[in-house]
Amino acid sequence: MSKKSDMTRQSVLIHQVDPTECPFREFRDNEISPDFWGMGPAAFRASHFINKTGKSTAEIIWVDDQTQPLPKSARQYLHGWIRAEELASRRWDAEVVVFEDNGGKMTIMDIQLSHAQVLLRSSFCRRVLSVCYMLERVDGLIVEHQWENFIFNMAPEGWRSRYHIYSPGMKPGGGLQHRPTLSKNGCYLVRLFYLGAWRCVWVSDQVPVDATDSPLLPFSPLLSPNPAKPGVKQAATVTSSVVHLWPLLICKALLKLAAPDMNSDDTDCEDELMPEFDILHALTGAMNLIYNIKDPEAMWDLLTSEVPVFSWEDDDDTLASTIKSRSTKKPATKETTVVRRGSMTSILIEDTKDLPPYALPGITPGHEMNLLVIMVRDLPLKKPLPEPDIPLWKTYRWLDWARQHGLYDAYDCPRTRFLKLNGLLKLSYAPHLLDVQSTESITFQFRQEHDKLIAPTKKAAKDLNRSTTANSTVAQQTKEELREWILFNAIHKLIKNVNVLYYPSMYSFTTAASSPPIRITKAVPNKALDIQAPKFAPLYLQIDGPDDNVLRISLNVLHPRVLLNCGVPIIDYIEPAYLVFEVFEWFIDCDLPKAKAFIETRGYESVELKLPPGRHICRIWVHSCMNWHAMLLSESSLLLGRRDIIQCAAVKECPWAARFLSSLGSAFCNWIRVNRSTINISGNDKEFYRSYQPDLEWTPEMVGYDKSLLHWMFRQALQSLLLKRLLPNEFRAVCTVLRKHFCDPDFGMPTKPLPPKSLRDIELLDPCDCVLPETEEVEIIEEQLEEQLIEKEKTLIEPEIMDKLLTLPEPPIISQICELATEELPCGLLKAEREKVIRKHEAATVIQAHWRGTWARKSLTNHVPITPEISKAIMENAFGNLEALSALMNEFFAMYPGAKTAYSVASALSGVYGLKQYTGISQMTPKCKWIPYFQGVFNCHAPVKVHLDIHSSLQHSTLAVYNNDTGEQMPQAYNEHITFHFEPNDYGYTVMGHGSLSQAAGVNSEIHWQLTVLSSIGDVFHVCDNDADLCKELNLASACKLHIDEIFIPNRRNILGGIQILVTKLEAVSFRAAATSPDLEMEAILRTVSSDGQIDELARCSGTGELFWPYIKLEPTLSTLNSTGKNRSMSQSNLATAPRESAFSSARSLKGPKQKQTGIGGKSRSATKVKDVKFQLAPKQYFIEVIAPSGWPLTLAQWNRVDEIRNSLECNKVETPAKKQTTKEKGGSAKDKDKEKTFSIPINQPQLGDAYVELECALAVGVNAIRDDERDLQFAAARKAWDADEPGRNLRGAQIRKEFRMEFLEALPPPPSESSQASREEIYPEEILGEDKKEQPSALQQGPTPATESELLEMSVESEEEAKYLTMPEQLKDKFIPLYFVPFCTKEIDENKRIVVTPEMIEDNIKKRHDQIDEAIDRMRELQLYNEEHVLGRQKNRCQLLEKLFVDSQWNPKLNEVFEERDDAIAREALNRTLSATKKKQEGKKK
Repeated sequence: MSKKSDMTRQSVLIHQVDPTECPFREFRDNEISPDFWGMGPAAFRASHFINKTGKSTAEIIWVDDQTQPLPKSARQYLHGWIRAEELASRRWDAEVVVFEDNGGKMTIMDIQLSHAQVLLRSSFCRRVLSVCYMLERVDGLIVEHQWENFIFNMAPEGWRSRYHIYSPGMKPGGGLQHRPTLSKNGCYLVRLFYLGAWRCVWVSDQVPVDATDSPLLPFSPLLSPNPAKPGVKQAATVTSSVVHLWPLLICKALLKLAAPDMNSDDTDCEDELMPEFDILHALTGAMNLIYNIKDPEAMWDLLTSEVPVFSWEDDDDTLASTIKSRSTKKPATKETTVVRRGSMTSILIEDTKDLPPYALPGITPGHEMNLLVIMVRDLPLKKPLPEPDIPLWKTYRWLDWARQHGLYDAYDCPRTRFLKLNGLLKLSYAPHLLDVQSTESITFQFRQEHDKLIAPTKKAAKDLNRSTTANSTVAQQTKEELREWILFNAIHKLIKNVNVLYYPSMYSFTTAASSPPIRITKAVPNKALDIQAPKFAPLYLQIDGPDDNVLRISLNVLHPRVLLNCGVPIIDYIEPAYLVFEVFEWFIDCDLPKAKAFIETRGYESVELKLPPGRHICRIWVHSCMNWHAMLLSESSLLLGRRDIIQCAAVKECPWAARFLSSLGSAFCNWIRVNRSTINISGNDKEFYRSYQPDLEWTPEMVGYDKSLLHWMFRQALQSLLLKRLLPNEFRAVCTVLRKHFCDPDFGMPTKPLPPKSLRDIELLDPCDCVLPETEEVEIIEEQLEEQLIEKEKTLIEPEIMDKLLTLPEPPIISQICELATEELPCGLLKAEREKVIRKHEAATVIQAHWRGTWARKSLTNHVPITPEISKAIMENAFGNLEALSALMNEFFAMYPGAKTAYSVASALSGVYGLKQYTGISQMTPKCKWIPYFQGVFNCHAPVKVHLDIHSSLQHSTLAVYNNDTGEQMPQAYNEHITFHFEPNDYGYTVMGHGSLSQAAGVNSEIHWQLTVLSSIGDVFHVCDNDADLCKELNLASACKLHIDEIFIPNRRNILGGIQILVTKLEAVSFRAAATSPDLEMEAILRTVSSDGQIDELARCSGTGELFWPYIKLEPTLSTLNSTGKNRSMSQSNLATAPRESAFSSARSLKGPKQKQTGIGGKSRSATKVKDVKFQLAPKQYFIEVIAPSGWPLTLAQWNRVDEIRNSLECNKVETPAKKQTTKEKGGSAKDKDKEKTFSIPINQPQLGDAYVELECALAVGVNAIRDDERDLQFAAARKAWDADEPGRNLRGAQIRKEFRMEFLEALPPPPSESSQASREEIYPEEILGEDKKEQPSALQQGPTPATESELLEMSVESEEEAKYLTMPEQLKDKFIPLYFVPFCTKEIDENKRIVVTPEMIEDNIKKRHDQIDEAIDRMRELQLYNEEHVLGRQKNRCQLLEKLFVDSQWNPKLNEVFEERDDAIAREALNRTLSATKKKQEGKKK
């Protein structure tokens, strides 16, 4: 950044600058050193590695290598740059100082007269000086964003501009010792807030001047009054002998941050607006919010909420006074007391130069100006007299009459709105405005008098007075005070916007950034500040509060022109930064985010939004090509961070919600313990019933219930909670007590059914008028008596017919009696039987009503003591602690979801969601690019919605979920917020996570990962043993990874390598293969061995350069002890015939179902089924083979490497058969001549340039996976058989090839190879094994070798010439032509194994297959019929018996006695009727 000596400049250039890094390094107290003066971030870092020699950098003339931007008004007149000291001496013969020790605050006369030319020309300079003027007049302002390495104490005088300026050798800490002096090298440090930190902005003392050497930025001497001498005519003012440097330095530093467009072709003389740069934010570090409000009422409400309101309370003066006032937020504090407020309010007045002089009383028409709002009032300027004491009877008689006749004006207090304003450009120093005391002084006559006067500019020099003179009187101060009050109604139309500066230290404050500053502190850092924002995911925010949540957000972006001015070219600086603020709810997804707030800026912008009371979860999306910093502040609680942090906070209670619950619990304790007979019972009742009242508006349409039913709703929720948590005996005892206290006899009782339709009404609707004859009636009665004697309680009418008789008829109404009547059951009999049932029903209704009345009186009158056991049960399960109270309110909101709109606490309770967090560590090797974290099976016990979040120390992490029943992948979560909907299944859901790197790290390290599971229901989705009765939760273990490097040895089938996996239960694995050639086509094949010994192909997966198979489902062999394995959840044939996409579009599972549950669908299975069929899982082996379908063309160097591996392997086997070589042995140095010694790098280890493939497989803990060496074993057996036919053939062949190579290959020297120092002899493995059969086991035990990794088994004896052709030199290749078809044509025919298939045999096989299918279908039908008749039928009968037994066992004994008495009475009545009828019949016969 700075230009130093040659040595320093060269050393700085060594360190490359990050293009996206802020060119202004963070300001720190320990870095204010002359040695580091003027250094940018890169130069400062480089200085720590340079030996300090020569002069200090503070003594070298400093030249700013950054472009110093200028406003448009200065660029048009720019002629050159002159050092400040030279310009001051040459133009004014004055000295340059940064500030004056005895100088006070900025005065209007000093600034307006000294910098008049600059203020008239540059709007940017007007804004800067106006802001500095306002900040000096703010009480209680402190320096924000202090930390361990930056501490600044504000002096008692308040904020001053010089506090941002530093010179070499200054001491940090601020206060009175902060006195910057002139810098010898012309370099000054200006501390400004930018991108979330105080930055070092280096500026020089070079002054831009025009052709007349007039400064284009504020750099002029102040005017001082000239002491008058009697009789001598002289000027009223003289030029000061010093020039202040601080306005120039502040403006130049702010211009570097504002970065105006220096290449603009606009010829307008006005400065750029620069709306994306905020001066207040840069000078204070606070959040400046701009309100564009046109409604005067809304603007007044905003001002009164942020600014103290004037009041006459505690004011004993009888005269009008505006000095004594009191803030609304601090009622007992007057204006004169220094009180630190949470904000500073200012207004921006539009350009008023075209208005007449007195259009705005108290404000001089002029340029656009910023004015500080000190206070507001809605009272008149003069305090009215106190109202006289008037008797009440006179108030209505003559008080109104006195007001109408103007006799009461001295006592009236009209509500007139005023603003107390102060600003640099508010008033000009015209003498006719100095005596203006209030707006009432400016009358029409006053204006006419002053219109006739000469322009005030000619005599301004005689009448101007400086505001800082010590001899100003109290009367003048009062006039100044009164002049500051401006009528609101007259000025609000000219207000462009209202600026409110919010101090972060006075609010709940949090920040986030794309590249936050790195700070190493002794104390624990504040986790709420400088949060690292994820690059591929949004930020999550939780805001909660019992009142309206007002959130303010600001976004500050590194402007591309800032980098351009610093010498870093930016190609694309057109696209601005975007911030989208979204409010969402857990488990509710939306396709597109619904923006609640939006920011678009290239510099600085802020926004305010309001949310209703309660807890809100939000997402913040920031898109920016440049570095950015976001600030959030609110009076509510804020929590900003990653998704897992907000998920953990979502299951906890908010502090204000805990206060609500605590008050509810304490109110219940006082209510339940008070004696119900005391006098203060009504007060305790009111306290308890008010404790759960809603705090928001209760809308019956939204809630669904009227507010008068609130107490009943609360009792229902309490009853439901106690029923879930208490045992039956405890529940009955608790309900007995609470019935008395709630005065509710139905508390704890089951819900009463709706009253049915009266059966008597049904009878009246029947139009049947048939009458039974008397003789038939007597006969029927006799028959009934006989039947009663034979069989008791035998009904004459079937229940189905009685149900129809008692059913309400539908129009058109017809007689059901007549329709159902028969000869055996005439109409009269049906009517009689129906009448009996109706009378029984009416009697039961009366009995039930009597019983309920008795029960209610008993519940309300009986004295039920509260035992310690009952009190403990109530308090522990409902009111005793916050957890129980949260459960109670959650039950209330679950039963009545609409009530959430009336309670702010509804979203702030705990226990609403379930949360599980799993952590682990995965190892990362130097060459690793794919790191599996975990592979676990989560079992779902109930329908649930789940959010899954993965976080690790790697930048890129992926999460995938698969359904183990179907093998299908659920929606991919990447970094997106997705709600997973899980339903209970048999084998659970596999959740897998892994990380990836764009390039290998090169070192061994540990990767820490964390999986967060947020579910809508707790304890229903987790890793467990999947027990049907009571599952045991397990931990999520880290995944294991098998890594194999296979060097490609050319073979006929182009096999690259493979692995073997043995499973004993349902498992899932992930597989990855990567070749050194990015264009190589690869294909992975999954095979297994069936029960009949056949190799079945199950699925395939292909890729180019890299192959990733995320989900491979592996099932064990399923067998039953009493069947032939017919029950299978998913056969291998189904897997083989399934589409390829579904075969490898998922992830793996770590857990499988228990042995007794395999093959049975669902968790709610009966015990009889489990006992009838027993299943057994047998191990099953799978093979994953990787091939190159199109082959792998190798280079000459790679072919030589293949030959080297083959030859070295064969030499070791032939020449040193007794020595066991392992891959762990280390070789000697390069100078050793002993060829028998091993090498430093194993010969089979892949090296740079080799053609090899990486095979990686992610497994669950306990799964056995090894390299596939089956082909190597077969190859070894073939070699043994080859040598067994003719012993010594391998040795003779090896000797022949050795002589052949010596003859033909010596002329062609072999290419150099660093990994080989042995002899380059071509010895083929087909001829070696026979010399010593005992050496083969030792060679196979040494692990994977390049020779065993090849597919040399395919190179049989007949294709030996092909192997020769592949390794021959170029001179001999044309002389040997391999015949690939010879082995197939010369194969001998074995008559014993030869079978000729005839058409008759084909027909017989087809017929047999059809017969077997028919037999299987018949057998299946027989089993289904047997199951329905014997198994399901017995279960149905058993359930009916249990249901009847349950009903009888639950019958109330007292009610049973009542019903028995009723039945006896009915029987006696029937018997009396029978006896009387018999007696009458006998008497009739006697007659």
